[in-house]
Parts: sequence; structure tokens; C-alpha cells
Amino acid sequence: MDLSPVSALQIMTRNLATTTPNVHVLNAVDKLIAQRVSGLPVVTETHVLIGRFTEQSAIAALDLAGLSDKPSSLNSRSCLNLLIAADVMKPPSLVLHSHSDVMSCTDQLIRKGVSGAPVLASDGTVLGVFSEKSAMQVFIRLCWEQSPCAAVTAWMDDEPGRMINEQTTLPEILERFHQTSFRRLLVTRQGRLIGEITRRDALSAAVTAIRTPLVESQDRADMNGLAYKATVSFWMQHEVPVVSPALNVLSIAQNFIESSVRQLPVVDDGSLLGQISRSDLLRAVQRFFPVPQPAAARPQPLYLSAVAPGREFVTT
Repeated sequence: MDLSPVSALQIMTRNLATTTPNVHVLNAVDKLIAQRVSGLPVVTETHVLIGRFTEQSAIAALDLAGLSDKPSSLNSRSCLNLLIAADVMKPPSLVLHSHSDVMSCTDQLIRKGVSGAPVLASDGTVLGVFSEKSAMQVFIRLCWEQSPCAAVTAWMDDEPGRMINEQTTLPEILERFHQTSFRRLLVTRQGRLIGEITRRDALSAAVTAIRTPLVESQDRADMNGLAYKATVSFWMQHEVPVVSPALNVLSIAQNFIESSVRQLPVVDDGSLLGQISRSDLLRAVQRFFPVPQPAAARPQPLYLSAVAPGREFVTT
């Protein structure tokens, strides 16, 4: 199937949340959380792209709180260490089942507006995660090799590092997010799903716990470069993959697959024109591929005992 006429200019998002290099990291983190985005393009006053401030940048910047030797910093750090997965996790927005067709699962990701979802076996055991990146691999295979669709289990990520338990501490969770490209961690008990924690969930909880020292750092004197370290310019990603407005969707999809980024800025002569997210791309190409209509399916039980003990959650 020829998707080459569809270009970045046609599918990009133009109205973007951005930040500037001299903004304090706390303000940038607040904007990430409030706008519900995984990254902010960093631009100059003339709208030239110079970097990106991402959720991973924000997690790294939380170490700024540890630079303060004031008692409030120590107290906040203690609060951070006391938080565990059970305090932060939420029920998953979407649950997929191992027998489901991969195209139907992709459609559910797009409709729900989530970047990924856990895949469960018929007995409720967690098998892995099906993500937007996995869905793009499906589309590329269909376009280039005309391969038939398959069950979602053929495309999911079954990396065991995504699994944590209820007692995993928030610092451990933040470190896992910092060291990987994972967008969500699955909280399990005896192999069964009881909740999930997204990178945004963990970041929001951490900012609440250590907000005081981060605020204090904004007004402190420049000691060992702390004033500079409190700004976006210190923590942002300086090397940012970008695409041209004329690039076709298959090439854009390949760029996403070859990197861990969730957004690609669309740049012309250094100026930021817009941005393409994985979800933008999936929505654009989905119309070229029919979604199989499933036969009448029985609801599958999903047990989230830690969220509502004794209650059976039924998903379809």
C-alpha cells in the first residue's frame, strides 16, 4: 500500500506546548504534567528549536532537590523514600487480551488515547505490553511485506523489567523510568495485574514530595552552578531527532521505531513548525487498514484486588 503521498506537514500538530531554556525546571515539570504531554520542545524567542525537555529530563532534574542541605530538603527526601508502588498505582486505562487481533488492539489504543496497554492471558496472567511503537511495526510490515495480521501476542513487548510489585519504592520506580524508555510499569501480585504506574504518575508523585526544595532552589544564590542547574537548559536533551515537513509517513514511522522518542519535531530551516507524535501517525495511517470486526466475545474477568479488594472487574 502506497502511503508516500502523506507527509509530515499534513499530519503534524501545530498548536504545541513549549518552553524556553531559562525557565526553572519546576515550572517546566508542572507544565508537562498539566498539559499531559511527555515532552516540551525548547525554543528561543525566535522559535528556533534548541532541545527538548522530557519526562525523563524531569526525573533526572529531581536530583536538584538533593543539592539543598536544608532540613526541609531532607524531610522531603524522606517522604519520597516512604512512597511505594501501592501508593501511586492506578487501574489501567485499557487492558488487552491475548486472543485479540493486533489491528483491533491498535484501534483501542487510538480510541483510548493511551501509549500502551497490558496484555493478559485468559487466566489473568500478565504477558506483556502492546504499545504505539509495536503498532507502528505492524503498519510498516503490512505496507512493505503485506504480511497478514496476527494475535497481539506476536507484537507485544514482554520485557520483564516492566514488572514491579506493590512494595517497590518510588525512587526505584523513578530510576527504572530514567534508565529505560518504558512509559508504564505493571504492578503485579503472583503474576496477576493489580495496577499500573505511568511515567507521569511517578513524576507527579515525586514533585509533590520534594516540591519545597525545588522551589527554594529557584531563588538561591549561584553556588556550585546551582542557579544554572535549576533551569531547563541544563536538563534538556540537546540532540533532538527532527523531520522535515515533506517527509512521508513510512519514513517517519521508521524514525520512531529506530529511536525511543514519542514525538518528532517538524523543523524547516531551524524553525519549529509543529510536531508529530506516535499517536498522530497511527491516527493518520489507520484509515488505510480495516479493523477486523470481532465475533461476539464473552467479557473477560480482570482482577485488580489491590484497587478494589473482593471486586471482579470485567473488561471487553
